[in-house]
Amino acid sequence: VGQTDLRAYTRARAAAPLEAEPVRAIAAGADRFDFVTLINNANADWFASFTYHFSSSAGETPVQEGFILPGEKKPVLHLSFEATGAVRDATLVFDDIHWQRMDKKAVPDYATFAAERLRFDITDVQYSTEIAVNAARLGRVEFLVANTSAFSYWEPVFVALLKRGDAIVGVANQNGMGAIEH
Repeated sequence: VGQTDLRAYTRARAAAPLEAEPVRAIAAGADRFDFVTLINNANADWFASFTYHFSSSAGETPVQEGFILPGEKKPVLHLSFEATGAVRDATLVFDDIHWQRMDKKAVPDYATFAAERLRFDITDVQYSTEIAVNAARLGRVEFLVANTSAFSYWEPVFVALLKRGDAIVGVANQNGMGAIEH
């Protein structure tokens, strides 16, 4: 009876799987595509590091590394994948997921812990199509980010998602890469 109870308790306290929205493959120029999806970690006290890739009719992207914090919803992407022809049936594949429970002794209240550290104010958001390259008009997203916390970050990554309604139609990272679906 003791082992059965322990097993039931362990299963009840285990991390729930990550949830992923359908993958979008956005044409990014001649024979190039951007893959993007949103993933959600519904766990309040588990965070994960993982490796992933995208698989589609055009092949598989290289394996990349990612992480997700407790209660976080965030984009996962691969930009400028080379493919000839249309990309169909794109899916996100988690190759390896390593779950770790928040240490309640070190972090008794994760919500307060995160609120003190993840304070980025995003202002002056501007989108324009004033850049012309080879008779094509390119989109540009600009914004200012201020870290208003008392903590420093080394090379934070910012991703801009352009939406039409609820659908993601464009993606870019801080390196200026990405495309917009027309």
